[in-house]
Amino acid sequence: MTNPFLIGERVLLRPIEESDAETYARWINNPEIRRYLLVRFPMSVREEKKWIESLSDGGTRRDVALAIERKNDQKHIGSVGLHEIDWIHRRAMTGSFICPPSLRGKGYGTEAKKLLLDYAFGELGLRSLYAFALEGSEASMRALEKQGYRRGGVFRKAHLVKGEWVDGIYYDILLEDWEALRSEEAAARPGKKTQKTKAAPRRKGTAK
Repeated sequence: MTNPFLIGERVLLRPIEESDAETYARWINNPEIRRYLLVRFPMSVREEKKWIESLSDGGTRRDVALAIERKNDQKHIGSVGLHEIDWIHRRAMTGSFICPPSLRGKGYGTEAKKLLLDYAFGELGLRSLYAFALEGSEASMRALEKQGYRRGGVFRKAHLVKGEWVDGIYYDILLEDWEALRSEEAAARPGKKTQKTKAAPRRKGTAK
């Protein structure tokens, strides 16, 4: 393991190091990846190193970004993080990606995001997390819903993607949503009697 910070069954999350800069610059410059990250300008290794260095600057942290590694071979396969952290209102934006694309849909991203949510709510004491998915990105929307996020609204024609204006879909998950999910998971574990947990109340405007 490479300096692990959060450890799951199949993946671990570790701090992003300066030595990762070349890998991240290559990933971000990939047209198929930057499309969903909404990156519009070329990313140099030097710029990426400056961003990595800024993560550990003194003062109030606004971002917690972590590299995703596969446990069985320590392969670096992506990134996950909390961004624009608001320590007064206890909320943050989340984002993640898995690379190469052939590794998507295998559960690595889901486990990494679960570790991040447990850390955000259980250790940092955040109250809500939110994320965005682009119109037409069904896989991203399914992944967010699987992780417990609820659809909260639409930013109409908010993003320009390859010459086409597309909607931005807003999702969020509250502390009580996360607590209900973890309670259901604990009750369903082998050796424990499964108990029906009352779901958190649905908020107005969320998807059915």
